[in-house]
Amino acid sequence: MNTESLTSVADLHLEDALEVGADYPEQSAPAAIIPGNYVVKIEKISYRTSGDGKFILHKGQYPVLRIEAIKVLSDDPVVDGRVLYVWQDVSSVPFTRPGSDKLASQAADLLHAMDPAIQAHGTKEVLLSIEQLVASGVTMQVRIDWQGYDGDYVKAKFAEAGGKEYLTPDAVNNIYDTARVKGFKKIAQENALRGGNSKFTHLWRGPSGSIVEAKPFISRFHKATDVVNLGPAKEFVEDIPF
Repeated sequence: MNTESLTSVADLHLEDALEVGADYPEQSAPAAIIPGNYVVKIEKISYRTSGDGKFILHKGQYPVLRIEAIKVLSDDPVVDGRVLYVWQDVSSVPFTRPGSDKLASQAADLLHAMDPAIQAHGTKEVLLSIEQLVASGVTMQVRIDWQGYDGDYVKAKFAEAGGKEYLTPDAVNNIYDTARVKGFKKIAQENALRGGNSKFTHLWRGPSGSIVEAKPFISRFHKATDVVNLGPAKEFVEDIPF
């Protein structure tokens, strides 16, 4: 590249046929990744924080991990290298998993997906181990699905009530719950009920009637030693109806 003494665009000598106008060819959005099992690595991880940069703590002591972006690693060139911005919260609050008397947590599930052989004693070690493994570029097997949020429905319901502040906490939560959908099968079912497309699609007809573009999210962290069928879910491969 010859930089010579150019300091302004006005000094450039450019001649080409580029035309920007009404018939300009707009860029197309990449196709939505098909739900299924994939090998990914976390591109960026952080913690939920308040406006002053302090951790938002659940139960007064447990931070919320946030997976901001993941990169898909696949033999399929269509999806290999795709970076998905999932902005997904991972709770670090321990709970007793049904069928067991031992504590578990979403953060521990994430750690187990990265390295099931690793030893971590307590939530602090779990979080520090996750940070180290992410920094090392470790991969994991996850299930990716679609989720959608109908903001138009929320706005309309709050407006009907004269404002969010006039609703009870339960009513507010019910509105938010109705405005959300998770899973490609659920999206197809609700689309069919609302007279829309009953095929598997990431375009969801929300309760407001608006068409919402569902986004990818991680629905399951597979343990690293689990044997899973990688690639799109069988419903897409075999065209199985919901």
